[in-house]
Amino acid sequence: MQERKDKNQKPKLSQAAWTVKVIRQWAEVELKKHEEVSREGIPKGTPIGFSLSKRKAALMMVLFPFALKQREIAKEAGVSEGVLRVWKTQSDFVCAVKEACEKIAQLLIDTLEVEIMKPQFPDNAELAKSYAGRTTLGLEGKGSLDAALAYADHIMFLNPYISGIFFKWLKKKIDSTKGPAGFMFATLAYRLRVRVKALDEGEFRKWIRDPATLKIEKLMIAYYIDGLIEFAQFVQKEQNNELQDKLKERVKDIKEDIFGLIDTLAK
Repeated sequence: MQERKDKNQKPKLSQAAWTVKVIRQWAEVELKKHEEVSREGIPKGTPIGFSLSKRKAALMMVLFPFALKQREIAKEAGVSEGVLRVWKTQSDFVCAVKEACEKIAQLLIDTLEVEIMKPQFPDNAELAKSYAGRTTLGLEGKGSLDAALAYADHIMFLNPYISGIFFKWLKKKIDSTKGPAGFMFATLAYRLRVRVKALDEGEFRKWIRDPATLKIEKLMIAYYIDGLIEFAQFVQKEQNNELQDKLKERVKDIKEDIFGLIDTLAK
């Protein structure tokens, strides 16, 4: 028996559409800070700062080229594609796009980091205090890995410059965070890898060949292997130190073999 559909139920947005919606909402907030400069009394052609349309175009460029194409961004800003094409050659516009990308990258990072670390807050007041006041994307979860992963999926549809910032952060977190939170950061990296493959096989091949992605892959493998070492040490604590040393050496060899395999496959 088929389920009856609720006529009032809103259809679910695709991931790309959700990303566009989130960025539009962010851009609206950012544009409220914009102050239009009057051209009155200023000779034509004299630079006077950004118009509202140019500022909006710079903000929406965080979605280029995966979520929105150039013509779609021009439409969002209310200008022709030709005008946007000219803006993209101007250094002030390029700097504004870079600044917008950095803002979104930090916003996404703060959102995910707060969500992943949230379960530790009740037992660690100092940790909770260190994260207080961070601006996030309004995630309403309670330390949910699924919620964090859902927000991480935005990265696939954002400007590649944002991905670069994001993966540097993710590499650092996987390398430095232990326990359940460390596992969540590693899972985050794996999820993105799989999701990109599902999105486009061609783009996935480019993704896995990127040096930053290879580092993430190696860190993930190392993280899981180190977890096995810790478990073995816990089980064999003070029982057989020689075996523990041999286990460490064997795991080191396994790491090197796997890393070599990853490099070979990515060539």
